[in-house]
Amino acid sequence: MYGQAPVAGQSTNGLAIAALVTSLVCCGPIGLVLGLVSLNQINASQGRQGGKGMAIAGIAIGAVTTLFGVFLLLSPDFWYGFNEAYYGY
Repeated sequence: MYGQAPVAGQSTNGLAIAALVTSLVCCGPIGLVLGLVSLNQINASQGRQGGKGMAIAGIAIGAVTTLFGVFLLLSPDFWYGFNEAYYGY
C-alpha cells in the first residue's frame, strides 16, 4: 500500500544523490540532467538500485531553478542593474 520496502542488497544510485545535491546548490540544469539520467538507470536496473525519490526531487528542483534562472535573465530589470553596475550609469 505504501510502496515496497528496500530489497536487501539494494544500492542507491549515485547519480540520483548527485542530482539532488547539485539541484539544491543552484546548479539547476546539471541537476536536471543528472536526475533524468539516474531515473533511466534506476528504471533499467529492475529493482537492484534505489533512489527514485531523490532522482525525481532532483529533476523537480532542477527544473524550477532552471526556469527561475531563465526568467531572471529575460527580465529587463536584471539587465538594467547589470549595466548600471558594470558601466556606472
